[in-house]
Amino acid sequence: MSRLTYHIELSPKPDKTGRSTVSIRLHMKGQKPGRVLTQVKIDTPATCWNPKKTWGQWVIKHPDKDRLNTRIKNEHNRVEDQVEKWQAAEPTAIFSPLLLAERFRAGIPELYFEWIDKVLVDAQDQAYSTYVNKRSAANIFRTWAVADLLLASVTPVLVRQYQDYLVRSEKEYGGRRVGLTINTMLDRMHVLHQAILIKTGISPKQAFLLSPWTDVIRLKEVKTQRAKLHETTIEQVADLRVTSRHWRITPTEAFQIWMLAHLFAGMRFSDVIQLRYAHFTLDAEGHPTQLRYRMLKTGHLVHMPIFEEARQLLQLWWRADAGSTDYLLPYMDNQGVYAKLLTYDDYKAASFAIKRKLYNTIVHWNRKVNLSLRPLKQAAGLADKLTMHNARHSFADRARRMMQQGGKLTMYDIQMMLGHSRFKTTEIYTKDLQEPDLINPMQAIFGDHQD
Repeated sequence: MSRLTYHIELSPKPDKTGRSTVSIRLHMKGQKPGRVLTQVKIDTPATCWNPKKTWGQWVIKHPDKDRLNTRIKNEHNRVEDQVEKWQAAEPTAIFSPLLLAERFRAGIPELYFEWIDKVLVDAQDQAYSTYVNKRSAANIFRTWAVADLLLASVTPVLVRQYQDYLVRSEKEYGGRRVGLTINTMLDRMHVLHQAILIKTGISPKQAFLLSPWTDVIRLKEVKTQRAKLHETTIEQVADLRVTSRHWRITPTEAFQIWMLAHLFAGMRFSDVIQLRYAHFTLDAEGHPTQLRYRMLKTGHLVHMPIFEEARQLLQLWWRADAGSTDYLLPYMDNQGVYAKLLTYDDYKAASFAIKRKLYNTIVHWNRKVNLSLRPLKQAAGLADKLTMHNARHSFADRARRMMQQGGKLTMYDIQMMLGHSRFKTTEIYTKDLQEPDLINPMQAIFGDHQD
């Protein structure tokens, strides 16, 4: 392919003020030349323009020649640098001088991170946790890429280079990222990139196909076994007593919250901490018998009966004089700005600032509870972590075992109880909890032959 060359020229016709504009002519053998106009104008071209066009001395015999020559040189370098960026971003494209000149006339495309900021503003209408995840992925990419990165420069080649960086580099707080984490980060950038392309006028289907963030080989995802507690272990932990004066939430209280989540079908902490009295149906004696709420994460409607073990646990916090909109657990502020979000629709319509306040409050208490669970893990000698989220794992594992033992449960029932929007998610979720059971196969091979 012929090499592109750059030449400094002066427009043959001056403007109304008698000044002539300096242009940069793009030339390639066998192609029509293209011209890029600059902002440099010469007021007396007939006397001060050097016909030899010597590099750096285009303007002569002019009182301001040094400044003008510097400006021309800067314009030349700007055009050359921009062309190199376009060529690097699209290595398989053929850039003719006329095509390049047209690009300059249309203006330099907006910077990539200006686009990112625009679509992140749109993402503020989503669940705040979704927004935070997207913003985090974008910020990590922002720290790696150059600040003036162009939209056209985000190519599969660049994405693969970034993927390599994520594999090699360490996280801020130490340790390497695993394949699952890196794949998730690239997926989030793919979603943001699609939103950018849609903003430029491309259809959603085309945006999905044109996004460079999926044009990589996904890393192997080594999934760790999900931590879970068997019913016997749950009883052992419940009987432990670990005391300390320094806990805002004592280990015993923390495990009671864990148990509440477990007994309420593996309820997420974001829903446990926001339980209100209005979510419960009471019998004639004022005892809770039914629970009905919408999950904060998905909006999934949950309606379940409350059995005796859960009913007794609720009595630890239950107040007969509480208002219907009061929170059950004594951690959320009944007068907080987020307390007015009584329904899922209220949450969806809430301002970004209120969603952020609610999210930060939930994260704060989730961290407090998880910290208070650590002494119980150590006292019980558990190999796996003890956190609020494995109350959900433990429930799912118990439900799976009941289903396999010939109970009346189906995988669809488990999906509904966990509130998964996709059946496949439930299959993956429960499959990860299974451990190989070799008792029957080993019995079939060796057991029948023993004396």
